[in-house]
Amino acid sequence: MAAGAVVGWWSNQINSKLSQKVKYHFGKLLFHADIAQDLPTSQEPSSRQQASSNDARQALRQSISTATLCISTVSQLAFILHISRNGYGGPLFMGCCLASPFFSTRNGNMLWTTSSVIHSNNPHYIRLQALKKLTKGAYRQDVITGNLSGYILDEYTKAQDALGTTSDEHVFAQYGHERTPFRDICRALLDTLPMIYYVACAILLPGGFSLSSIAILQQTSVNLQQTFNILLYYGKVFHDTINNIKKIYDSVEVNNQVQDGTLSYPSVETKGEGMGIEVRGVSFEYAGSKSTKKALNNVSFSIKPGQLVVIVGVNGSGKSTLVKLFNRLYTPTSGTILVDGLPMSSYKISDLREASADLSQDHTIYPLTIQENIGLGCPASMSDMDEVRRAAEMGGALGFVEKFQETFDTTLEPVSTAQMGGTMGSADAAMLCKQLLDNFEKKIDISGSLRESSIPKLLCVASDITQSSSRTFMRLRSGKIRCCTVDEPSSALDPQGELELFQRLRDAKGGKTMLFVTHRFGHLTKHADVIICMKDGSIAEMGTHSELMSNTAEYANLYNVQAEAFSSNTTSTGTKIPEGAL
Repeated sequence: MAAGAVVGWWSNQINSKLSQKVKYHFGKLLFHADIAQDLPTSQEPSSRQQASSNDARQALRQSISTATLCISTVSQLAFILHISRNGYGGPLFMGCCLASPFFSTRNGNMLWTTSSVIHSNNPHYIRLQALKKLTKGAYRQDVITGNLSGYILDEYTKAQDALGTTSDEHVFAQYGHERTPFRDICRALLDTLPMIYYVACAILLPGGFSLSSIAILQQTSVNLQQTFNILLYYGKVFHDTINNIKKIYDSVEVNNQVQDGTLSYPSVETKGEGMGIEVRGVSFEYAGSKSTKKALNNVSFSIKPGQLVVIVGVNGSGKSTLVKLFNRLYTPTSGTILVDGLPMSSYKISDLREASADLSQDHTIYPLTIQENIGLGCPASMSDMDEVRRAAEMGGALGFVEKFQETFDTTLEPVSTAQMGGTMGSADAAMLCKQLLDNFEKKIDISGSLRESSIPKLLCVASDITQSSSRTFMRLRSGKIRCCTVDEPSSALDPQGELELFQRLRDAKGGKTMLFVTHRFGHLTKHADVIICMKDGSIAEMGTHSELMSNTAEYANLYNVQAEAFSSNTTSTGTKIPEGAL
């Protein structure tokens, strides 16, 4: 007992620091693995990290606790063997003490030691969880403005009533419930075995058993049973601990679906500033898609270095999918994409992305400062405020940023760490704490018009998260970019804002290859070297604006539909439409 206590004291002294070091070590490994996943791999349910750094810390603590218990158990067994020499106990007494713990571990329903997949097929439970989500941030504004709270509350009540008394306990707890009292009866009887042993010894050996010896045996049996119960419990979860450790190391190994190449880009033989692209018979379908049609079907075309290319077509025609393939977010199902004459898949992905910029239609704010949100377009120049300011100006965000007191040091959506603790105290103290909590790490509220027009120009995020104009301009000014893809980033801009954005992008083009995906034709199509018109995942036609208009086919039809809305060149209120706003 004393040895176990010493080990326990020692473990408590170092546990906190050691646990934190273990957590940070494995946290970094898991973070590296998480951020290294490509887009299709990250979308697979099996690729979601099942392990965390806390699992490693818990495994360490559990190992120390198990070692402590083992020492304590050995000490107690040694003590029982010692007192058995005086006739107070022995193997029979030890068996009586351990019968109940061993019975508990060898019988019963335990799911946590079995590999399993857990999900709910109860439609009322699933409905209840979906309705709960509607109270969260992303949906709250729509719920409030749509006056939907009454409907949601009614539906919540219906789902809860339909669920009735169906348990929502964790499945491990539900699986462990006993259907009959048989095991409980057996456990209760086995718990009394040590007492039966005392009574039998007192009757059979009245002269050899004193009250003190009975007290010693009783206390020893209680301690031994308790220790073994805990030890056997740890034995049950040890398998789970090993699995958690295995999950950590499995998570560290990243097996991406998009295979990396070995060639550096650009090669020493590459000339000029642009990127040549050739698409040969490319088809693509998204994994798990329920559509009977491919997103792309046998697409072939070529783009010369330095060309300005505009890709048009109705929604679902495959425009954005094509851009994702160019950015190596996905790999074609069939066919080949060549870059400067060599298969795109032969180049290192990091080199291709270092030479590319992407401005997408979605706009996400990082929980970082505005300077970082813009500067991440070129991390090497992030500390150069002149470059960051210039990029913000080109993206149209400078005036907006300067309205903040901390300008570029402003964090629009800070990480939330503040929380209210304790429930005791006066009402005034509670109100003061609430006011303090509301002012900590508060998100900056931006009007809809600013969020629609200015905020998207602040942000630009690589790979699977979208980029916005200011970061893109920061990236374009890095001197490394050879190809820029622009996928309908201006859907929230007014015609004048869109005209200015596209003009600045064209001014920044230089000798770079630029591909624009757009619904609005007038700003770009007349400046395009090549227009690719897509329909149902295939190329309907290609050519210049004048060539395609003379064909009177798909492109001309789409163009004329937009032209009819601006035939008078004015709005219904008489406002002049900017030149080229079609």
